[in-house]
This record gives sequence, C-alpha cells and structure tokens, in this order.
Amino acid sequence: MKKNLLIILLGLISMSASAQTEKRSPQVSVFPNPATDYITLNDDDAVRNITILNMVGRKIRIFNVEKGERYEIGDLPNGLYFVQIIGKNSKVLTTQRLTKKS
Repeated sequence: MKKNLLIILLGLISMSASAQTEKRSPQVSVFPNPATDYITLNDDDAVRNITILNMVGRKIRIFNVEKGERYEIGDLPNGLYFVQIIGKNSKVLTTQRLTKKS
C-alpha cells in the first residue's frame, strides 16, 4: 500500500514539474515603447507573428517576423494599442500594451 502511494505521489510531482516547464515562454517584448515610427522585438527567435490590435480588440496589422527586422507603425493614429506576440507554435506568447506617439 505504501509503495503504491509513493509511486502515485512521485508521478504527480513529475507531472507538476513538467507542466510548469511547458508554461514558461520566452521573455519577448516590444520596444521602443512609446513608439513613433517603428517597433522591434528584443528576442525574435521564438516568434512567428506580431499582431497589432486596437483597444476594442480589432486586428489592425499583422507582421510576419524576420530576424532583426523593424515593423513600421508610423502611419497608425496616436493612441494605445495591444501587441500580441505569436510563437512558432501559433500560440500567444505575450500581449503587451503599446503607446503610439508622433
């Protein structure tokens, strides 16, 4: 009985540890913020797309990410936006607020 409980406990600990590892996402962020003409990423290795959303969640622009690229936003009106950073696995890595100024 004790042996079975020990096996179950070790299995639960193992599953918990692997679930925590899977939840970690790269620490990707957009800069500069506030932005005027363009944005870029601090680490674009794990990123597939950048999606710019207005404050009501409407998609304004989608960029395919290329290594070391700048993404032009100079033609967007001044205001607040959300930037969704999408990973290579098509999952949202992070969503950040972006201020656009002239």
